[in-house]
Amino acid sequence: MFAGSAAVPAGRRRRASRRQLNQLQDTASLVFTKQFGFRISSCAHRCLAPRIVVAEVDFARTGPGELALERTIHVRATAAGIVHAAMFSWEVACEDDEDGGGGGDGGGGGDDGGAVEMMTTHPEDTVRNFPRDMQWGQGLQLIEDVEAAAAAAAAAAEGAEGEASAALPVPFVVAEGEELELVVRFSEDSTVAQCELRRVAVAATATANGGAFPPPAPPS
Repeated sequence: MFAGSAAVPAGRRRRASRRQLNQLQDTASLVFTKQFGFRISSCAHRCLAPRIVVAEVDFARTGPGELALERTIHVRATAAGIVHAAMFSWEVACEDDEDGGGGGDGGGGGDDGGAVEMMTTHPEDTVRNFPRDMQWGQGLQLIEDVEAAAAAAAAAAEGAEGEASAALPVPFVVAEGEELELVVRFSEDSTVAQCELRRVAVAATATANGGAFPPPAPPS
């Protein structure tokens, strides 16, 4: 999208403010760190909530499209701060065969049928595994405060023109112990995921409106 540089006169630079660049954030798409050439394990970051399971798959039994199209998961913030993004990682367990055979060199084939091998893409597990980060990495989706953005846009529509777009997106600020809900959505073939973070009060409002957010405007 930067190919149109001919529109800027030669010898002149056009500076973009932080607010203008902020409007270019894609807060609806899940992307992968390896596509952008960086590692979460090499970047300073802080988790504001515990790791939660959004999907469980049995490769021997689960087929495309079997994951629920949408599910809501309760989350509690464990620290105060700005939620810049939701990070996705996975872990795969190789279990013993049902007849107790498996095991091999990976961990011994005990009688309890537990996992004998585990591989993950959690940043703390890949910090010393550069190839794994380059092969898979983690998923990231930028997060915005949808409620605050909608309120800012509505206020701008009633007031100064042109401020509505400048108000988007709004950072999602949380307090320690705040109750939140993570809405996770999957495509019909279960190959694409997307999420939305809501405050519990906002989630209740959306439920009351049949899942619509922001709430529909009253008839004029």
